[in-house]
Amino acid sequence: MLRALLAGDGLSVVHQPIVHLLNGEVFGYEVLGRAPGLARLAPDEGGALGPSELLDLSVAQGLLMQLDHAWRRLAVEYVARHHANDSTVFFLNVDTRIAEDPGFAPGFTRALLDLHRLPPARFVLELTERDTQLAEARVERLLPHYTEQGFRIALDDVGAGYASLTALVRLRPQLLKLDKSIVTGLASDPVRQNLVRALADFGQRSGMHVIAEGVEEVADLVAVLRAGVTLAQGWLLGRPAPRATPLTFEVRDLIQRSARELRSRRFHTMRTREIGALAGDHPSIAPSLTGEDLESQFRSEPQSTGFPVVDEHRRVLGLVMRNRFQEQTSGRYGYALRAGRPCSDMMDRAPLKVDAQTPLDTVSRLATSRSTLAMYDHVIVERDGYYQGVVTVRALLEAATELEIQHASYASPLTGLPGNVVIEQRITQQLDAAEPHAAYVYADIDNFKAYNDVYGFAAGDEVIRLVATILSEVFSGAAFGEPFVGHVGGDDFVVVASAGDVDRACVEVGRQFDERIRQHYAPADLDRGGIVTTDRRGQVAEFPICALSMAVVSPADLSIRDVREVGRVAAELKHRAKVEARDRQGSGFVRERRFATPYAVPG
Repeated sequence: MLRALLAGDGLSVVHQPIVHLLNGEVFGYEVLGRAPGLARLAPDEGGALGPSELLDLSVAQGLLMQLDHAWRRLAVEYVARHHANDSTVFFLNVDTRIAEDPGFAPGFTRALLDLHRLPPARFVLELTERDTQLAEARVERLLPHYTEQGFRIALDDVGAGYASLTALVRLRPQLLKLDKSIVTGLASDPVRQNLVRALADFGQRSGMHVIAEGVEEVADLVAVLRAGVTLAQGWLLGRPAPRATPLTFEVRDLIQRSARELRSRRFHTMRTREIGALAGDHPSIAPSLTGEDLESQFRSEPQSTGFPVVDEHRRVLGLVMRNRFQEQTSGRYGYALRAGRPCSDMMDRAPLKVDAQTPLDTVSRLATSRSTLAMYDHVIVERDGYYQGVVTVRALLEAATELEIQHASYASPLTGLPGNVVIEQRITQQLDAAEPHAAYVYADIDNFKAYNDVYGFAAGDEVIRLVATILSEVFSGAAFGEPFVGHVGGDDFVVVASAGDVDRACVEVGRQFDERIRQHYAPADLDRGGIVTTDRRGQVAEFPICALSMAVVSPADLSIRDVREVGRVAAELKHRAKVEARDRQGSGFVRERRFATPYAVPG
């Protein structure tokens, strides 16, 4: 039966989209093998044998390599016919058991691509492991075989296969695909949510893209997003089809709405996380309360470690902490001397007091900058000058840690820099502060798509990380106030600076990029001054060495008070910078100050 399938036209391939969950764009397509001829050749078995069972049967009959190669040949031929002139990425499955086949030899897939003039950078080889611990050894054997040829590697069935966590660390594939058994029903299983969140965090910190397979319900889509996974596939997003078709409007709308709603909730939480939300209904004491009464109150409330001292108008006068009260009343005469005195004589008259609307991160910095003696004292919260409650240091640190985790969940998995939600928050805070010397730098890479097409996604990722490193190094230190560098996505970055010579910093960023980008090109391309590849219209064109175009926006000069207006002006400037890039060599920047002229990095 199998030989008849391989000899005839009984095999085919279908394509299922892998989708960016933050914008609804297609990341790539997984090519899945099918055997429609089974129904003709074996009507009784055709409905029972799926692709996995057919692969198992091929192993038993010694035909795995022939079946694997046949499906791969069909996949590559489809790409050559329908997608030769675009940059669509395709995932090809490779059963790791092929490494045990006596006829296995390196170079089949690369030779197939060379025949059709397709670059390996457009293909991800998805290694699957279906049996015992031998799978891990086979993956280790295959991985260098394919990466040396320029392919990216995805490890399939993570969480359900046989690859251990130590194997993930040792193998270091570029992509991890979470098994359907983990993703299906994720919304109703907190334990699995924790697992997916941990794997997403591992991938982000390790520079590996994480893909959730088997997304079939809207609730699971939202759960995957909340866990920090930004790539997914499944029947909800697109069913396998003979052609690699775009997403439907309904699916794109669903993904974009889900992402917007999640961003809105997170952004609202982060923007409105004020210290007042943590202030508990904590009892206070009057300034006339005696030391004896205070000692009784501490005994009757063993969980209380301190009391704010508040007058009859609810004005805060001070704070008495249990540990310091005990120090004052200890010793031979300590208690006798203070038992009859008012607690106002024993209180700290300058405790940390903050308004209820003070941002959580600000209070955290104030609390941890106190003297060692007062480090663990309560933070007193007031509203409009009147006592509202207290926040313990433990509660403050727990909330601050949760906030950091929220920030991290929106960080770029490639660069680790804050993403869109945090960028918008930071710009809004800066606009609200109306700092006269604030400036925003928007940067992206010229000719990056062409570079990515020729050198591949792995090399493109290295260039993006290079930009992140240079921006973070140049815009650092107190000279720029509290500088902030964010990664919008792709090759787009934002810098927020409240002070400093931003123009000079942009010149330095451009100089460093122009110098260091040369390490990412082949000598022949450097000699030529660029690369030759097809453009968006499918025409052969020459593209210069990558450079940075930067747009500098000064809100104070333009009376800008809204984050959307900052984005609009920056978009106009970036377009201008791109146009001017055609007439300049290397990186450059333009500034929107009505009296300013464009600058360029000196050659």
